[in-house]
Amino acid sequence: MYLLENLKRLKFCLIMLYNTHVFIQIRIGELKKMAERVIITMACSVCKNRNYYFDRGKKQEGKLSLKKFCKNCQKRTEHKETK
Repeated sequence: MYLLENLKRLKFCLIMLYNTHVFIQIRIGELKKMAERVIITMACSVCKNRNYYFDRGKKQEGKLSLKKFCKNCQKRTEHKETK
């Protein structure tokens, strides 16, 4: 009986250890993907207020430009990428 309980505990510990190892591998993969991205700031072209934050890949060329709502101007204006 004692041996059976110890085997159950050992099996449970091995399963927990395996799940933790898999979880750590997944997290490392996510960190590698996040390293390939950069956070950019969008600023209003009228009042120069920085309203929006996005992330995008480092390999993309050119600056992003979108029409977004500006809280300061109270209307939709062109927002351009700044750093």
